[in-house]
Amino acid sequence: MNEEQQSLLLNSSSRFLPPQGVKLSYGTAGFRADASILPSTVYRVGILAALRSLKTQSVIGVMITASHNKISDNGVKIADPNGGMLSQHWEPFADAIANAPSPQQLVQLINEFVEKERISFDGVRPAEILLGRDTRPSGEALLEAAREGVTSIVGAVATDMGILTTPQLHWMVRARNKGMKASEQDYFEQLSSSFRCLMDLIPTEKVKVGGTNDKLIVDGANGVGGVKLNVLQKLLNVLDIEVRNSSEDGGVLNDGVGADYVQKEKVVPRGFGSKEAGIREQLSFLNEKDVKNCHKAHLGVVQTAYANGASTNYLKQLGLEVNFTPTGVKYLHEKAAEFDIGIYFEANGHGTVLFSESFIGWLEARTNKLSSESKGSEVEKAALRLLAVSKLINQAVGDALSGVLLVEVKVADRTAVITANAETVVVSPPGLQEAINAETAKCAQGRCFVRPSGTEDVVRVYAEASTQEATDTLANCVAKLVDQFLGGWHHEARKLLQRIEDARKVFDVMPEKNVVSWNSMVAGLIKNGDLEEARMVFEQTPGKNVVSWNAMIAGYIENSRMDEARALFDQMECRNVITWTSMISGYCRVGNVVGAYCLFRTMVEKNIVSWTAMIGGFTWNGFYKEALLLFLQMTLSDAKPNGETFISLAYACAGLAFPFLGRQLHAQLIVNGWKLDDYDGRLRRSLVRMYSVFGLMDSARNMFEGDMKNCDDQSFNSMINSYVQAGQLKRAGELFDIVPIRNKIAWTCMIAGYLSAGQVLKACNLFDNMPYSDRDSIAWTSMISG
Repeated sequence: MNEEQQSLLLNSSSRFLPPQGVKLSYGTAGFRADASILPSTVYRVGILAALRSLKTQSVIGVMITASHNKISDNGVKIADPNGGMLSQHWEPFADAIANAPSPQQLVQLINEFVEKERISFDGVRPAEILLGRDTRPSGEALLEAAREGVTSIVGAVATDMGILTTPQLHWMVRARNKGMKASEQDYFEQLSSSFRCLMDLIPTEKVKVGGTNDKLIVDGANGVGGVKLNVLQKLLNVLDIEVRNSSEDGGVLNDGVGADYVQKEKVVPRGFGSKEAGIREQLSFLNEKDVKNCHKAHLGVVQTAYANGASTNYLKQLGLEVNFTPTGVKYLHEKAAEFDIGIYFEANGHGTVLFSESFIGWLEARTNKLSSESKGSEVEKAALRLLAVSKLINQAVGDALSGVLLVEVKVADRTAVITANAETVVVSPPGLQEAINAETAKCAQGRCFVRPSGTEDVVRVYAEASTQEATDTLANCVAKLVDQFLGGWHHEARKLLQRIEDARKVFDVMPEKNVVSWNSMVAGLIKNGDLEEARMVFEQTPGKNVVSWNAMIAGYIENSRMDEARALFDQMECRNVITWTSMISGYCRVGNVVGAYCLFRTMVEKNIVSWTAMIGGFTWNGFYKEALLLFLQMTLSDAKPNGETFISLAYACAGLAFPFLGRQLHAQLIVNGWKLDDYDGRLRRSLVRMYSVFGLMDSARNMFEGDMKNCDDQSFNSMINSYVQAGQLKRAGELFDIVPIRNKIAWTCMIAGYLSAGQVLKACNLFDNMPYSDRDSIAWTSMISG
């Protein structure tokens, strides 16, 4: 870059300084965060988009949106020339410039990247960027920040396309780069004309007698989708559409509405109490009736492991080819593009249908020939239907507005989990996959897997079985297994009372029983897993005291039976702080953080245990900001934080990717003499993990080496895994070389790390040196998948 360009970047970037202590990462959804901290990031994405435009010599899109997030959030992502997402090759650079701490360092990064990518600033074709935003109040200001970023590249032009859905902007970018008209009106015209064409081509036998009175009712999620659908339906005179939650009634964006809310909560959205295109059938008909000129199109369906197993079986029964990829639209889209016609949809609704250029070319040629030789024939209609579908569906990205016209309407440390085989098999920690398999085998039509979330600090459990009850049981069992394997320490199996039957016989013949005797019998039965018998004895207990109630409530909580625990809690006349804290912990364990916090707020007496239980509940359920805010409230009380409190806070800081606050927390620990509270090393490990998440591996290593002589195999494995996850394989290898006793976890982790980095030869050499006894199914699966 010349001096003029560097000076322009320095001047403009000085007006968009990044917030301190915030580190963002570009993922499938681009950058997303609270809108108040995004101006600098969006400005820099504008620069990135302009550079991408210069590199590709194409039009690029920038969309300001946070999709299904709450209204106070926002985000920004880039649409590549083909209408797809930003090339993964550029994502590390997006992270780097978004987190550059100063204008000078930002310009230095851009300079280095421009040289590496050989991006020309000769002005032959200036950068051209299309900007769009959704209806969020913060969108207008952020769009201006993006415009500033674009225009900080000399000659770059930014065009505001207005308020759009994300698929609309992706469609416009693709259309512009294909030399097509690309206004919003052009988008609506293509959808409506293609839909009318499909309706006109409905086979006679599929038209219902007396016409159709079907009404399509759509949840607009109080966002831009509902607004645009209302515009689209005015162009359609053959479809009755009712949009609910269209934001015109004052509803709040994504508040109790929207596809993501329905998927996660499994309830209908607020406000709630077409004829098929037949892609596969039209292909078959076209080939069957025109054997001489048939084209054996390669039709495939792409799913993730989250797809319901019954749907996969159904597709296979139809003779369709089904492929699996890791979770994330970018993986599905890439795989679908390998087919002549590739269909992909995720469980959350993201997806589309892709038609290859070669197949469209063949189809257009056949249609032209058929129109002259067999006009009006069923074969020609089949070809026309397929062409109409290819134009109706938004091939750039999943688009609800086009899809709805096509489809007939009737944890602890997530980085410790390493998966393979499209995220359906756990490679590390060892033993977890075998335990999951054992639980799954107990269920009819059972299927279960776990995977680390790509956006939140949790490990997700997916369970499927023949009934809802069996599914819930399987999910709960596997969730406990995950907790057991990933909690940072191994839970010892609880010792059962020996010969519980004999104990019951002795109890039954006791001439006198006091409340202690009754409570002991209840506790013994609970420990033995016999809750029903324990409840029977509890009900018979005369003069129950608070210990009696707490024991029975704790038994239900331990088994995740919160409704029964709450019923007993509500019956108690005298509750102590243990009762309240047990209920709060129980609700947090099953993910009902709102229920836990409601109880916490009504507590009259709170001690450090109850404060820590609620802070931990927020943290382990991904409510990191709430955990830190609650800690600030706690500092105003008489309660003093302990080691458990600080462990939760370290994970919360990590979850927010907030290095500044994390360092403050560490400083507070030093002042408080934290080593006195770290009797089992968990606090130190939480700090190691926190710094690892921040990418501050030197700080993580300092914490690790501070007590290396007492570090066990698990500590070494954790550090090795953190370096692998951070992409620092050299450091991981250095630790691997000094591990006192290399167990199969360390071996498997290093092998997986080399494979993920594409260093297959090193992985193979390491696997060859791995003791044969350590080569379990996980190690073999990792090698095969890699």
